[in-house]
Amino acid sequence: MISLALLAAVSLDAAAIAQTSAALNALGPHPFGSPRNQAAAQFVAAKFLEAGLAQTSMDGFMAGDTEGTNVVARLPGRSDRLLIIATHHDSTIDALDVSDRSRSLSILVEIGRQASRLQPAKTWILASFDGGESKGEGFAHYLNGLGKSRDLVDGVLLIDASSLRDPAGGPSIVVPACAFSDSAPGRGIASHDLVAAALGGIPESVDVSFDDPGISLLTQPFIRAFKTVCDQGAARALADHLGVIVGADTSYSERFLSAKAVARPEPPPRDEGAARLAAVVFGALQGMDASTPSSPQSDSWLVVGRSVWPGWLIFLFGLLTLLPGLFALRSHSLRLGVRALYSGLFTAVLFFEPEIALFALGFPNLVPPSASRKALTVSLAPFALLALAGLLGFLRGQVTGSWLSIWLSFGLLACVVLLFAAPRQARKAPSRTKRGKR
Repeated sequence: MISLALLAAVSLDAAAIAQTSAALNALGPHPFGSPRNQAAAQFVAAKFLEAGLAQTSMDGFMAGDTEGTNVVARLPGRSDRLLIIATHHDSTIDALDVSDRSRSLSILVEIGRQASRLQPAKTWILASFDGGESKGEGFAHYLNGLGKSRDLVDGVLLIDASSLRDPAGGPSIVVPACAFSDSAPGRGIASHDLVAAALGGIPESVDVSFDDPGISLLTQPFIRAFKTVCDQGAARALADHLGVIVGADTSYSERFLSAKAVARPEPPPRDEGAARLAAVVFGALQGMDASTPSSPQSDSWLVVGRSVWPGWLIFLFGLLTLLPGLFALRSHSLRLGVRALYSGLFTAVLFFEPEIALFALGFPNLVPPSASRKALTVSLAPFALLALAGLLGFLRGQVTGSWLSIWLSFGLLACVVLLFAAPRQARKAPSRTKRGKR
């Protein structure tokens, strides 16, 4: 692994990114299976070779009656462990603006140019897959072709740049949650080790946010509670139980709120935004390259700033929030019994979904038992915000269901009921001053 000091000195060429992007943008819409899409694949392969990635190949495949082509470059490392850095080159058939694809591919090419000078610890696979706007056919074909080598993949980093029409945003690291597969529809999400490695590889001098600037602590429990539309590349990787990190310059929530393209903008001579995103992705790659995943891996974590709390720490912190309430009621047997029942139920929910339980009920746990029901209601604002975000997402068609089982949902609601059902401490009547002679 190169040092962070050397990483900071790496110059990611904003002009070269813009030039490559302009050439791809000139293709216009190039959907999966079209001649233009084949031309895009050939262009990317040529740029990989020009960037110094000698082990570049074009891999054709058939998906039903549609012919597709993957472009795959292999950068040998000092071990046989694999990291996949990828995007896709096909666009939607009716795209008025293909600059998101062009910029993502240009970032991949520029990272390949920088990576060709290195000898990483792990073998890097830089790939542009086909069918990303279809059903992820190209990525699925590649993963199937790995055979037993699939067990050597330590992580997948996807590049997803925004289109030029979108307002300029800062680079961010996004961790999607997708179903494992149709036969095992449980939630899949990157492990704590992978997230910590990716964030840890980005130098402090490089500006980056996690999920959403300012509301990351809401979006993290949100993606664990609600099913949202999942990127086909991420879905394919998670279906194979591979951890996925996404480098993007559009925050998680803005992806839902952005408008449709109405014009086809011209690429600028220098794409500084893409260069900043490339720096973040390159740093994350270095962190992932240097990491050694533990076994078994845990998918429980919470990103606070640039720190990644492991699941056991979230669980311990959640338990600590229960102690003040139990201690305050130690001399009230009935109220203590209700609080103990609540604490047991909260602990069960906390064990299975620590991020959601702590976000929803952490503040209510800290409200003194002597406080009014009004204060208790106010403390449930995070829980209400999470539920409201899920409801609005469902009404807008962005949320397709919940990852939470009916028992966990019932447990959360039962916790709220127990908080309000607990008998309140009777207020003492004000003492009256006796009149008359003393």
